[in-house]
Amino acid sequence: TDWFGEWIAFDWLDIIAAHMAVCQNIVFQALTKRPERAIKWFNHVNEKGTTKHRVGTLMKQLSPRQGFPGWPLPSLHFGVSAGTTATCAKLIPVLRQIPAARRWVSVEPLLDSCERDEVESWVIDPNDSRSNKYRSAVLCRACGDTGKSLDMQGQYRKCPICGGAKIDQVVIGGESGASFRPMEISWAEKIAADCKAAGVKVWMKQLSG
Repeated sequence: TDWFGEWIAFDWLDIIAAHMAVCQNIVFQALTKRPERAIKWFNHVNEKGTTKHRVGTLMKQLSPRQGFPGWPLPSLHFGVSAGTTATCAKLIPVLRQIPAARRWVSVEPLLDSCERDEVESWVIDPNDSRSNKYRSAVLCRACGDTGKSLDMQGQYRKCPICGGAKIDQVVIGGESGASFRPMEISWAEKIAADCKAAGVKVWMKQLSG
């Protein structure tokens, strides 16, 4: 289930996060279609204070000798499920606002090319051979998730589009089941090529069928 579904109480999320904070030797991959609610959880305030303080208090109850590691939790990797151009455009900018040790995107099932018509060419280095390749909606339209861009004065700075909040990994997969919708191999190849050029890790999980 989606652990940021409306049916999951914030108090429950506090408890889950406290266990993740205690188990720092385990990597937890959280995947959601509702990153907006994840931001609300991070920012929520109740009678016991902010989420950070609430999770820290619960963590002390579970493991009194451990100190709260702070945000982002080093053991928590945050991801969104977005298999179309439209869902990438909607969800990935929200994902970038979430404090996470690593951010990842699952384009499974991949249902279209996830490719933009245009890129923000004015903030891309014209001398960079990669600059005309970042049309994938999975990556930042300006810097291709390199985190840096070239401004009008020719100076490198933090990318104004993504703010340097990079995507670390992309998982690609086709739909399965008897009535699956087919994925074109060229869609996956293009996303993988863009990610390789940007230094973003890719896991090709499965084809459709």
